[in-house]
Amino acid sequence: MRRLFKNTSIRESILYPTLAIIMLATITTSLILFFSFQATTSQIVEDSSKEINKQVILNFENYIDSVIDTADYIQEKTIENGLRNNNVNLPDVYAQAADVQPDIESIVLVDRAGNLIVTSTQREISEEDLTIKEWFVDAVSDDSIYHFSSPHPQDIFEVSTAEVITVTKVVDYYYNGTEYQGILIVDINTSNIITLTETTNLGAFGHIVIINDDGSLIYSNNNACFNIECESLSIAKDIIFGGRSVEIDGTDFYANVNTLQDTRWRMATFINTDILSSTRNNTMLLIAVVFVSTLSFTVV
Repeated sequence: MRRLFKNTSIRESILYPTLAIIMLATITTSLILFFSFQATTSQIVEDSSKEINKQVILNFENYIDSVIDTADYIQEKTIENGLRNNNVNLPDVYAQAADVQPDIESIVLVDRAGNLIVTSTQREISEEDLTIKEWFVDAVSDDSIYHFSSPHPQDIFEVSTAEVITVTKVVDYYYNGTEYQGILIVDINTSNIITLTETTNLGAFGHIVIINDDGSLIYSNNNACFNIECESLSIAKDIIFGGRSVEIDGTDFYANVNTLQDTRWRMATFINTDILSSTRNNTMLLIAVVFVSTLSFTVV
């Protein structure tokens, strides 16, 4: 050992430990920067995605609230006119309410047997048994809430080409002073739902998936989800509440899942985070380059 140090100059005996200390300090600093920046960018991705998701949810819930407000107004006027024996005025009340919200295709009241009581339009009611329609069954299964169906061809009339979401609820009405129960049926054209999905920029390939409480697809602006069990749909089902980073077809997304107020729908937003991920990776590369350069300079 003494012979080893005898063969080492004083300059080298000082230089090598100094280089080792500098290398250790450089590695430690680089690792701290790496993990600190990685944690920071991950938090930025999560926070920004949650803010965008919050705005999307707010847009949808405001729209749903406007539909429910219209339905509540109809309930109030139905009872009010019934108690005054003015049911003859109800078709006009229904028609005016439908006109105020242009995407409402129709507002109809039927009794528990599916017989027509009031309608906002002159179109002929379907001769099919309305009581076996899914939206009718949902309404009578729980009479305390509004029910929102999946998009479907409008089927309450004999002739219709509209695709609608049917909102139903059990309501009271009066005839000749006697109280009855009926089903209020509000058909909403799906065009406004589609418009809402386009109002917020979710980035390239960013998309929305809306599912029912049974996991069935309500709507998605990702065309791949309509014909097959797409990966986005599987992720939306898997996340009960909250969010996480995911990769779909080579693209990074942050997926958020929330339940829409007053519905049984769960909405998943897939927000493209490739730009932030790319920035993070480029910064990591820069840190690595600085580390190597510093190390090389130190050794030289």
